[in-house]
Amino acid sequence: MKSRVYLTIPNELLRSLDELARRKKMNRSELLNESVKLGVRELVVRFALEQYERGSISVGRAAETAGMGLAEFLEEMQKRGVSQRNYLDSLIEELEDK
Repeated sequence: MKSRVYLTIPNELLRSLDELARRKKMNRSELLNESVKLGVRELVVRFALEQYERGSISVGRAAETAGMGLAEFLEEMQKRGVSQRNYLDSLIEELEDK
């Protein structure tokens, strides 16, 4: 199922999208769909990381929120320079979440 959404974007961005679509041999709609998927994924991961850094959720819950396995999320944290809280604190939080 799909929904139609209308949005306004700056002309400069539209030109960049059209150029990339041409180079990738895609139409604008396909490229916009791909862009939205990537953008939403990034926003979800950022949200999970922010919640984890604030101490609102455990690392396991953050991985779940991000739609990732724990190992993948820990790797993502490392790539982004997010340090893991004390292991014992994280373990206690994990147990409390269950």
